Amino acid sequence: MFRHYFKLAFRDIIKKGFYSVVIIFSLAIGLTCSNYIVAFIVNEFSVDGFHSNKDRIFRLLADDPWEPGNKMSYIRKEAPEIIKSNYPEVQDYCETRSEKVNKIKVGSDIYYEGYNALAVSNSFLNIFTYPFVSGNPRHALDSKEKIVITQKLARKFFGDNPPVGQEITIFFRSDTIVFNVSGIIKDMSSQSHLKIDMLIPLVNFQFEGSRIYLLLGASSDASKLEVKMSDDRENIPIIYESKPGVYTLQNLKSIYFDTSNKTAIENSRARKYIYIISAIGLIILTISLLNYLNLLVSRLIDKRREFAVNKILGSKNSELLYYFLVEFGILIFISYDLSIIFTRLLFPYFNHLTNASIRVGFLFDPKVVLCSLGILLIIGCVTMMYLSFMLSRQKSADWISLSDNPEIKKKSIPLLVVIQFTISIVLIISTMTIARQLYYIYNRNIGLDRNVVELHLPYSYRNQSHIFKESLLQNPLIVSASICAASPLMEHALILLHYDKNDKNKTYSPAVFFGDEDFIKTLNIKLLAGRDFSAETDGTTPKCIINKSLSAMFDLDDPIGQKLPGADDEIIGLAEDFNFQSLENVVAPGYIAFSTNKKNSNIIIKINREDYQAGIRYVGDIWNKLIPDYPFNYKILGDQFDQMHAESGKFFGFIITFSIISLLITMIGLLALTVYSTRSRTKEIGIRKVNGAGSGEIIQLLIRDYAKWMLIAVLIAFPAAYIVMIKWLQNFVYRINLAWWIFAAAAVITFMLVLITIFRQSWLVARKNPVESLRYE
Repeated sequence: MFRHYFKLAFRDIIKKGFYSVVIIFSLAIGLTCSNYIVAFIVNEFSVDGFHSNKDRIFRLLADDPWEPGNKMSYIRKEAPEIIKSNYPEVQDYCETRSEKVNKIKVGSDIYYEGYNALAVSNSFLNIFTYPFVSGNPRHALDSKEKIVITQKLARKFFGDNPPVGQEITIFFRSDTIVFNVSGIIKDMSSQSHLKIDMLIPLVNFQFEGSRIYLLLGASSDASKLEVKMSDDRENIPIIYESKPGVYTLQNLKSIYFDTSNKTAIENSRARKYIYIISAIGLIILTISLLNYLNLLVSRLIDKRREFAVNKILGSKNSELLYYFLVEFGILIFISYDLSIIFTRLLFPYFNHLTNASIRVGFLFDPKVVLCSLGILLIIGCVTMMYLSFMLSRQKSADWISLSDNPEIKKKSIPLLVVIQFTISIVLIISTMTIARQLYYIYNRNIGLDRNVVELHLPYSYRNQSHIFKESLLQNPLIVSASICAASPLMEHALILLHYDKNDKNKTYSPAVFFGDEDFIKTLNIKLLAGRDFSAETDGTTPKCIINKSLSAMFDLDDPIGQKLPGADDEIIGLAEDFNFQSLENVVAPGYIAFSTNKKNSNIIIKINREDYQAGIRYVGDIWNKLIPDYPFNYKILGDQFDQMHAESGKFFGFIITFSIISLLITMIGLLALTVYSTRSRTKEIGIRKVNGAGSGEIIQLLIRDYAKWMLIAVLIAFPAAYIVMIKWLQNFVYRINLAWWIFAAAAVITFMLVLITIFRQSWLVARKNPVESLRYE
């Protein structure tokens, strides 16, 4: 029996080739997206899952004294030993610090910065179980000259030669250390919250604090330990000593999703983006499934008379159901196989969109395979339930009728098409809104000159920063230059200041920037009142220039000449607010402190815009002359600001890609439905033409139903898109307003795509000879 059904189904698939291709292609696209997104989600929630102690590892967090209400992961170095000694729940702990690598020497080869070196205490490899390719984890870091590197780095440095026992010379910020390779680990950067190229002993460095990981006992309760530490807060030292802070424990699984404590050596991902990507994947799969159901209904109606005859001859609904399940089972199987091929081809592109590093082989991870099979099972169950419902509701007389029964026409096709149109319109509105917000971000006046170039001199050359500046200013292409601790977009300091108000002692934490007399001028920061720094008069007593937000915080109508609240610095100027954080944050109160430190490692440079590239080349020439053993490297402030919003840029790429995919699937399905609709109304059209109807009237007749469905979809999509986009825009303090024309444009775009899709088929039917139409069937 099954073999018979298989032959009939396969014959019908070939016979109805157009519908079969549409079903296979649209379902394959949806499954391709779901395959990757399932792999993405499983990978995201598997981060750090390879550690054997994963359920017992916690990162130590402390109250942030500079930003009340926040937590910080920078822990005073005496604290973990006190915690371990006083709380038996703590089995062990390790300390970690990222160390900046300026360059690496292996034999006669030189490699420059870009490598992630993590300095760790010896217990690190007892707590974390990184897989070793060679070497013994017990002794890999038990002396200060040992180093553990990744397999990837070993291949780069030593090729096919055995790396263990080889020497590596690393030039750090202020030290140069010769290490012996003691172990090789697999590169787990994409599967861990830590991006590690090498592990080095922490004993080589002086430090006041670090990041601390605790290993709790197998039966220890983390929440009870937190209560104990809170009760003993007076006895556990913190970074800021005058105010006891509360320590909390962050489990290993949640560290990856904590973007507030991220450093350059760590991976992180906001949970909301995972949920958004999951929702979009579900939407695409839903559109594909709706297409599939639309065409399933069409095929069911096509077979109505054949089924009616079979039922009259004694066939049961279950036999008809089995036949249909075999046919659509074959289509689903082909679609899934095709989706695997598509997914493998598109994997690099999807990884780029999501900023992930998932391997293609991860598609065959048991969890991913199980989820994918679950999706196929859901599609199969939906098919079976939908067919059972449709078959059970129809009588043989309805199916065998020579005319198109209006009840049959009312099946779920219009509802499914409305849902598809609604989703497509929402995605188009979302795409256009996100594009406008990103354009606003990339072009907004942030209060700083976006074209300023920033150089970071190697630590060993910091004494030459003033020579570098003087050399630059000898060329008219260089408008100005400033020696500073860093540009506002690179970093800022936080300081806790105390002041009295109404006989009460209060604190605040302004952002602090340090710069010389050319700092304001180079960055093109607008002064609202007062004056700029002067090297001749401001070098003896502390001077500062506050921003408007700090002035507003203390209601300083005329701050010039006053003391900075909580400090001795004299306020000599009031500056317009400038964005030194992403536009998701309001401009915080801050000030620029005058600094004459000519040993600062950063130089910011304003270049004449009329010959900007020539200015860059001149800066490079000076670099190569003064710093010959390091490659010329620079950053542009505008690029740094845009990088703060890279996640939103990736999100836009993801949205626009999947919007195009959703529209493609919808239009393909719509084309198939148009072909079916016009074919099923061939005789009706012939009769109308015999009675005098023109081609234009026939086209209007065919388009009218789709226009009606479009209107319903627009009425549903507009409020839904408005709610979604308002919520997304609330992530930004500085944002655009939702424009009405975006909604109108989305409706017009969708309508035009629908019109283009159905017009040709409608035109062909409208132009057909009515005699041929009346002969049809």
